[in-house]
Amino acid sequence: MDKNLSFLGLCRKAGALAAGEVQSENAVRSNRGHLLILAEDASDNTRKKFLSLAERRQVKWAVWRNKEQLGGVLGSGEKAVLVITDAGMAENMLKRIEAEAEQETEERIWRK
Repeated sequence: MDKNLSFLGLCRKAGALAAGEVQSENAVRSNRGHLLILAEDASDNTRKKFLSLAERRQVKWAVWRNKEQLGGVLGSGEKAVLVITDAGMAENMLKRIEAEAEQETEERIWRK
C-alpha cells in the first residue's frame, strides 16, 4: 500500500474517517466533514449527489483513486465515497492528493 492510502488508514484508526455513502452523507450534513473523497469510478448518480452536497456545505472535495482502493484501506468492500472529519488530517490528505496529481502530470509530460 502506498503512503497516501496508508494515511487514509491512519485517519480511520484515529476515528476521523467516515466511509460509504450513508456515513459520509451524515458527516457532511452534520458539519463534521472537512474533505470528501470520491472514487474516480463512482456512479454518475453518486458523483452528482456528493459533489452537490459538498458544494452546498462548502466542503472541499477530490476525485481520487478507485472504489477498490478506497475500500481496501478499510479492509472492506468497495467504497465510492469517504469523508475525513478532522480538519488537520483533511488538509494533509488534500496536499497529498494534489502532489500526486502534479507528479502524474509531470510524468505524462516527460513521456511525450
